[in-house]
Amino acid sequence: MPIVVIGAGLAGLACAYQLQQANLEVIVLERDSQVGGRIQTDQYQGFLLDRGFQVLQTGYPLVQELFDLEQLKLHAFHPGAMIYQAGRFHELVDPIRMPTKIFSTLFSDVGTLRDKLQMWQLKRFVLNRSAAELFDLPEMSTKEYLLNYWKFSMGVYEQFFRPWFAGIFLEKELVSSNRLFLFYFRILAIGAAALPEQGLQALPLQLASKLKSGTVRLNVLVKEISDSIIHLEDGQVLPADKIVLAVDQQSAGKLMQSNLASQESRGTTCIYFSADHAPIAEPYLILNGDQTGLVNHLAVPSLVSPSYAPKGKHLISASIIGTTNDDQQKLARVVITQLSSWFGDVVHSWQHLKTYNISHALPATLPAQWQTDVSSHQISANIYTCGDYTTMGSVQGALYSGQRVAKAVMGEQVTKS
Repeated sequence: MPIVVIGAGLAGLACAYQLQQANLEVIVLERDSQVGGRIQTDQYQGFLLDRGFQVLQTGYPLVQELFDLEQLKLHAFHPGAMIYQAGRFHELVDPIRMPTKIFSTLFSDVGTLRDKLQMWQLKRFVLNRSAAELFDLPEMSTKEYLLNYWKFSMGVYEQFFRPWFAGIFLEKELVSSNRLFLFYFRILAIGAAALPEQGLQALPLQLASKLKSGTVRLNVLVKEISDSIIHLEDGQVLPADKIVLAVDQQSAGKLMQSNLASQESRGTTCIYFSADHAPIAEPYLILNGDQTGLVNHLAVPSLVSPSYAPKGKHLISASIIGTTNDDQQKLARVVITQLSSWFGDVVHSWQHLKTYNISHALPATLPAQWQTDVSSHQISANIYTCGDYTTMGSVQGALYSGQRVAKAVMGEQVTKS
């Protein structure tokens, strides 16, 4: 009998790939018409719209291991950010990777000179330690760690760290684990934030292409599972040797007909606009250093990868932390009003394309509320769960969760990533 993986997101695909590498028979069942799970890219009026603003961090170990990055045709953001604060834009970049920006960074009004020296020390700290060593450090909130341990000023915390990592954790108070902050800071320091030429969905598509033909079955709706039997909505019954639930916790509970412990999740809202001209000249992530208004960060994906917009147009992505029930057109107008204070009246010519409200974008990562023990994700002798909620909310977390569950299914010893 085959091992059946339910769900063709990154976790499920990574699990199936690991199992097939061991010459095991695997079937992947996906209810959607395409692979990817939460990583989807829509083609709309000539634009590529990732469902929620996302980037690929090339420094993730499993990204380097599992993907052909050259085939993805990656285009990178500048290593740093442009920060809107007090009516002006300020550059804050890695001067080692962009030496031409060293003076604009050192003498920007974001933070003090001591803050910038501390950032260099923080970079050295994370680069001199492995990911496993960072995860073994004492745990506290990211806010407490930055302000009380590293003694960064409140200014650089509010203007840079808070909006940057609010965009990563999808929560503004930075109550998330400092261990994850250090891991992400390390990844940012060693790699690039990039966009594949054909959008983020190129990741699951490439991973799925590595599986044997016929492994992934699309448009298959699973009704329930019981022990080693999978019941499909169309009445078919599929026996399995092992079952891996590579779906979100709520869906896993419904399939199991039980109330699995549910972890809090974070949401985000992404609003896309079409513009005739880019509001900035270089491929930066733009942070809201004022902490006023709805928009936390903004990007121009077409400045990074021109394929994201049709010729003669630019794609603007504005991101809000959390979700909203507001009418899409009304919300777009509120965002335009905020951004007009950043870029001037030209933003009133931007055309609203689409808004994505994503309630379960990432799992919450509070201190002491996540762990790496795979045994807690073995529901029974034959049933396992995987997904980034079992590790960390990221591409790396999804891939690692799939890999480690595959190893557990095969009876191998699982180690920390």
